[in-house]
Order: sequence, then C-alpha cells, then structure tokens
Amino acid sequence: MSKPKVTNYTIEFKKSSAKLAVESKDPVLQTAKELGVHVTHPTWVGKKILP
Repeated sequence: MSKPKVTNYTIEFKKSSAKLAVESKDPVLQTAKELGVHVTHPTWVGKKILP
C-alpha cells in the first residue's frame, strides 16, 4: 500500500484560503472542499494564520 501524497501549500495560499473561510458564510470544511484542500484547512484558520 502506498503512502498518501503530501501537498505543501505556500503561506500566501494558506492565508488567503483561511481569510476566505472566515469571511464566507459557508462552513470551513465546505470552503476547504471547494478549494480542493484537505482537512488541514480548518487548522490554518484555528492557528490564526491571518494577519
């Protein structure tokens, strides 16, 4: 069985997607799905990557 592919996102992408999630009326996980990112996206929001 192979390991899952790990994707590293730039800090700029993390900031912009976290901002989008916070400003959106949609749930964070829905925003993550729409952006094509994995479940780590809510962690970016929780870690306050936003300035």
